[in-house]
Amino acid sequence: MPETWTWLYGGWSRIHGLEALLMNGVVLPSAKTWQILEPVIQHARAHRYDSQQSLLTHALCLVLFTDDACSDIARVRQLLQENLLSVEGLRQLRRR
Repeated sequence: MPETWTWLYGGWSRIHGLEALLMNGVVLPSAKTWQILEPVIQHARAHRYDSQQSLLTHALCLVLFTDDACSDIARVRQLLQENLLSVEGLRQLRRR
């Protein structure tokens, strides 16, 4: 269900749910993972100056571990070109 409010209440729930699946050995399907994370990315895009770095960094790290990593890496590169992450956010992404 799309969330259209100012605050994305389910952002961290989405991240934690996908992380739990990943850590338990589930191969995340790329298309479904992007579908789940798209509201998080849209929220970060709309509120890029409201301290959404950690949420977006976690989302972008998750999509690197799906069943179609090559195309997901290309999509993450496109998102990085939008300057959605600050220098600190990029540093965290690099460490993962």
